Parts: sequence; structure tokens; C-alpha cells
Amino acid sequence: MNCLAFPYWVDTHEDDEIREELLRIMDVGKKFKSFNFCLWDIDPRLGEEKIFSFHDIFCQCAEKAS
Repeated sequence: MNCLAFPYWVDTHEDDEIREELLRIMDVGKKFKSFNFCLWDIDPRLGEEKIFSFHDIFCQCAEKAS
């Protein structure tokens, strides 16, 4: 099972919204033997600050979900 996150979604949502959705998805993902995340087709707008913020949020959520 794979979860694809798109740059538009990351760019248009606040950090708290991203955190909430990632935690929800990770909770569902626990039910699968293998569950992967992918940030699809990173564009230049995300190459600035937002991608690093997303990475930090993702790591926090993964730690909390495990």
C-alpha cells in the first residue's frame, strides 16, 4: 500500500492540517504489512521552506504513530 502526497496539497494546507491528516493516514496504514509514503513530483515552490517543514511534521507523526 502506498500513500502519495502531492506538492499542491502540502503547499495549500497549514502545518496543523497536514499533521492531523498524516496521523490519520498513518493510523490506517498500521493495518497493512507494508505501507509507504511518497511526496510526488516535488516542485520548486516546495524546495524552499515548506518541504523542510513537511519533513519535520512527517517525522513527528511517524514517531507518534509507532
